[in-house]
Amino acid sequence: MSNKIKSITRIFNIRDGEGLPLFLLMVHSFFNGVTFVFFDTSAYTLFLGQFSVKSLPYVYIGTGIAAMILGFAYTKLEGKVSPATLFKITLSFLVILITGLYIALQIFQSKFIVFLVAVGSEIICIIACLELWALAGLMFNIRQSKRLLGLIVASQEIPGLIGGLSIPLIVQFWDVKNLLLVAAGGMIASLTVLMYIIRVYPLSSKEDESDDNKKTSVDFKDRYLHLFFVLTVLSFFGFYLIDYIFLDQVSSFFTDDKKLASFFGIFFAILSVTQLLFSVFASGHLITKYGIGFALLALPLFVSMGSGLALIGVLITGSTFVFFTIICITKLLDQVLRDAVEAPAFQILYQPFPIGQRLRVQSIRESIVEPMAVGLCGVLILFLTSILSISAIELTILALILIAVWVVIGILLRRKYTSSLLNALTKRRLGGIFLSLEDSSSLAVLQKRLGSPNPGEVIYCLDMLEGIEHKSLSSFYLNLLDHPELIVREYVMKKIDEHHMVPNLEAVRERVKIEESPRIRGFAIRTLCSLAEDEVFEYISPYLEDSEPDIVKGAMIGLLRNGGIDGVLISGSALNSLLSSDLPGDRKFAAEVLGEVGISSFYRPLVTLLRDDRLEVRGEALVASRKLKNINLLPYILENMTMSQTFEKASSALVALGEQIIPNLENTFLQKDQTSNIQVRIIRVCGRIGGEKAIKMLKKYLGFQETRIRHQILSSLISCDFKANKDDIAMVKKMIKDEVKVATGKLMAISEIGNDKQSTLLINALHEEVREVRERTLSLLSFIYPSESILKAKDYFSSNSSNKKAYECEVFDNILSKDLKDIMIPLIEDISSSECLSKLKVIFPQEPSSRAETILEIMNSSDSLITTWTQICTLHLAGHSGDKVYCDAVLASLRVKDPFVRETAVWALEKLKPDNLKMHLEIVKDDPCENVRNQRVLVLKSIRN
Repeated sequence: MSNKIKSITRIFNIRDGEGLPLFLLMVHSFFNGVTFVFFDTSAYTLFLGQFSVKSLPYVYIGTGIAAMILGFAYTKLEGKVSPATLFKITLSFLVILITGLYIALQIFQSKFIVFLVAVGSEIICIIACLELWALAGLMFNIRQSKRLLGLIVASQEIPGLIGGLSIPLIVQFWDVKNLLLVAAGGMIASLTVLMYIIRVYPLSSKEDESDDNKKTSVDFKDRYLHLFFVLTVLSFFGFYLIDYIFLDQVSSFFTDDKKLASFFGIFFAILSVTQLLFSVFASGHLITKYGIGFALLALPLFVSMGSGLALIGVLITGSTFVFFTIICITKLLDQVLRDAVEAPAFQILYQPFPIGQRLRVQSIRESIVEPMAVGLCGVLILFLTSILSISAIELTILALILIAVWVVIGILLRRKYTSSLLNALTKRRLGGIFLSLEDSSSLAVLQKRLGSPNPGEVIYCLDMLEGIEHKSLSSFYLNLLDHPELIVREYVMKKIDEHHMVPNLEAVRERVKIEESPRIRGFAIRTLCSLAEDEVFEYISPYLEDSEPDIVKGAMIGLLRNGGIDGVLISGSALNSLLSSDLPGDRKFAAEVLGEVGISSFYRPLVTLLRDDRLEVRGEALVASRKLKNINLLPYILENMTMSQTFEKASSALVALGEQIIPNLENTFLQKDQTSNIQVRIIRVCGRIGGEKAIKMLKKYLGFQETRIRHQILSSLISCDFKANKDDIAMVKKMIKDEVKVATGKLMAISEIGNDKQSTLLINALHEEVREVRERTLSLLSFIYPSESILKAKDYFSSNSSNKKAYECEVFDNILSKDLKDIMIPLIEDISSSECLSKLKVIFPQEPSSRAETILEIMNSSDSLITTWTQICTLHLAGHSGDKVYCDAVLASLRVKDPFVRETAVWALEKLKPDNLKMHLEIVKDDPCENVRNQRVLVLKSIRN
């Protein structure tokens, strides 16, 4: 039984976890369909039996007015109650409406009641569909909607088929009015299913609590919204024009009530079976494969084709029966495509709106815009048929003109849809506010907050005032020199020095005398030297002998910078004493001074300090090198890149040197036997430096074999804001395909290894490699598509939000070229690895292998093609298996570069117990890694025991 279920879900593209919610929505939709077929048959039959078809526009107008009133009430209610409550109220109202109309028909023999029933037919359809699609939109994300909404529509057609075929028999024994009872029963059943859905599936989630999902007002200036609503109006005009022409022809061919009801029953049955087949077997696949463009244009194009053929047929043959037949087919086609293609398309078109606006926009469209379109169309048809007295054939010509406009708007909306998706994504990423400081009230607030005891607030206000170059900035600094917080006084002193505010000289001199904090006093001394220059040499030089290091540092820096020849000589002598000191603290202090002085020509002492045997001294020397930016220090900085304790500071020093060092970095990268760790660090530095030289160098190695280095090259190119030119695009696309081919091989390996307990580590490692492939492909895509959106996608795909992932897949489905879409969508879609593999194998065929062959293939792979962790996990699995078929591969692993792999290989050999194990272990007897040697000793002990 389970195999049959799996086969069914595979045929209909239903994925894990979607079965039950889809089934419940289909049952819900089924009972809606019961209501529609029985109510519509009764309404059409009663109306055409009592009224001329020329009265039909009044029904459209009445529908528009009634639906707009109800729509206004719906939108008001939507803002006050939860979706679950709104849906229950909606269906309860429909039950009451249908029951009330049935009772009124039984009590009153009035044409007006029949007219209300006809209006009610349209109202019930509009409101019930609004509820159904809003419910589906909350239960399924955008990608699921593309696949599954067609099935929900299909379930609505089953009662159309059954009811349509049974109606000709029913009306022989039962009055047409009584069909409304069946319609009421269908709506009650639909309400019951809704109550169960609400109980089982909460219609909100934690994801809905983000800022993006909070209810916000709709932006009615949005061009996308304009096109969205215009297309809605044109679609409804097309529907009602074809509907009127169809009913006009039906009323002229069938005059008897029972024949009319029988025709409608048979028509609805044919419509239902056609729609059922299309929805189940074509709708989801077509929308998924050809996207929103197909979904928007299929309906108007096919309807225009049918209308055109009807006109040609009647003009050539002169037969009204030919016209009637083709119009019936066109009406059927219109209804099929409208429900199975256009309705799901509109659900997709809601996606660029933030979740907080989505239900609001949907209710405005379906409860206000649509009814308004119905009413306007009714007025237009009434004017054309009653005043201008045009025929159905002439009305068909008008319909063709309108459909042409419909197609144009559809094309414009399709283009705007993609850009709106990208814009929505960007807005959700950036956010932020803009603060204007041009008005006096804002300035007054900032100036007032300068008196705050909170140092962060004071510094923030000063930064804002500095940003607008406030004319009183100097006096603000002066007033804050005695602020109680040390951090504020230090900040102010630095700013006075930075802006060389000579008018504040005396205030700074006074601060040197009275400042209690040695650190701030040191800053005051160096600022005083900056403002007064060599005039204060005699005043400052005694501070070189002070007992406080911060004061000595201030004096030394000030004299070296601004003390003239005398200042340089006396402070230089003190500096040399520190440089030659046996105490690492003194040498570190000297490096700090050189960095703070910041004079590039003072670089020579750093050469020695960059090779100091104490790491803390080297670290401070690297900080100073970053500040001095002297190219002569490059070789010594590069030496520090090899040490894990200093490479971060060395990297910052290299970045400070800028693009001029790119050739030197490339030479270091290419050095013989260069380790991959150093290569990764160099590539990272290139990315931080940026610029055209860095991009040119990084592009050269885009195809680097080792995945870890290639991964970093892509990240660094992103940091450089690299965008592929026309010549690069073909190369980037090829790299994407190569990466996905690699991922397909990894997925094949996952499938062949299986998912037993012993394989868990290796399977997880392979999944991680597939994830890294996806990251690399997304990085590559950012070079040829809008980078901000693609990089945001990387964040979304690393989250646990299925809605975010689905949103990104939809963006990709609309912006990627066909060749990339076919390989990328399976890789990024939220599907199982087996589903992903089945799709990718079509493009990248894989030769099947046994479990053992697959494990051996991974073990024999170059260590540049798989991660160290995957190698370790594979050895671990081979060791646990106890199968000697892996012995040769494990022995080969004793010679790889990575010590962790060698250590695991020694452990695995103990488990596999190959012949001459002791002899084999001689390979690692003198291994450079202590852990490997220790593991060998443990294995040898176990052999002896």
